[in-house]
Amino acid sequence: MDTSTAAKPPLPLPRVYVDRHRHTYLMFRDNEKTRQYVSMINGQIEIIQLTRREWKELIRYKECTPEHFAEVYLKSTQDMSRQARAILRGILGQPEDKLSPTESPRFSEGVVGLPQILEGLSFSPSRARKHLRKLVNKTGGRWSWPFEEAQRIRTILEELDRAYKSE
Repeated sequence: MDTSTAAKPPLPLPRVYVDRHRHTYLMFRDNEKTRQYVSMINGQIEIIQLTRREWKELIRYKECTPEHFAEVYLKSTQDMSRQARAILRGILGQPEDKLSPTESPRFSEGVVGLPQILEGLSFSPSRARKHLRKLVNKTGGRWSWPFEEAQRIRTILEELDRAYKSE
């Protein structure tokens, strides 16, 4: 059998777990000492790592398949890290969204958080916030904007990023 054309499983061992507060976790990587999960933390869908002691408290959630978990989280309007999106798309067998180095991301309608705006830039969130405090008005108490405003902020940060790289 030709292994170059054989379909590889996107991720090993995807399993859904729940804690005692009904908070869900999708395990996608199992090392001997830690396990990595996709979960929602502080209103953002992220990759988290739990130690053996922490994961021992989780209960296998058999009512939800990894595919269903991935579909629900991908449809969510919550902010999502690029790594979490790649893991969830991999479980569904969807190709990754690739951006060329010069292409800016296009944000879907709704609210766009600072982590999404910073994808592909060399800015840390704290450094970006430092610059943005001087340049834009923040809506409410969060670092998130409507998608039209997010495009404008992305352009500002791209220009700053290019200026710092040329120094």
